[in-house]
Amino acid sequence: MKKQGQPIGDQVASLRQQIAGLQTARRAVLDQKRSREQVTALFDQLIDARHAEAIAAATRELLKAAAGQPVVLDPILAIAQGSDAAKAAMRAHLDAVVPEGMTPAARAARIVEIDAALNDLETKEEALICESELTASPIMRRSDARPEIILAEQ
Repeated sequence: MKKQGQPIGDQVASLRQQIAGLQTARRAVLDQKRSREQVTALFDQLIDARHAEAIAAATRELLKAAAGQPVVLDPILAIAQGSDAAKAAMRAHLDAVVPEGMTPAARAARIVEIDAALNDLETKEEALICESELTASPIMRRSDARPEIILAEQ
């Protein structure tokens, strides 16, 4: 298992960097439940619903004004802005904040791909750790080493 000329500790350190990178990538894929496209569609619906609510509220405020009562300008200002302007502003901000994301099928496929790569790297890491235990300088396992990988090597 030992690469010629490279100490076991260096090989394990290299594998651990790759493992950490894949674990970070996996978390990022799992954390983003919706793609940018899905978020855009959701906010379009919310803005349209809020605009309809604003029209109803503005109507009430206009009737209150006609009756000589104090009014609240927020619904009227929401109508003045318009849903198209609100959607455009949201999209401009959304593109800067929300990563592109993946479709659910692409997301599931990426998780399978990452998991396979993690299994391969962790299996190699465990083999090197077992090899190091035969020397005077055993390498400690990571605190998050998976038991199924450790036990598979024994």
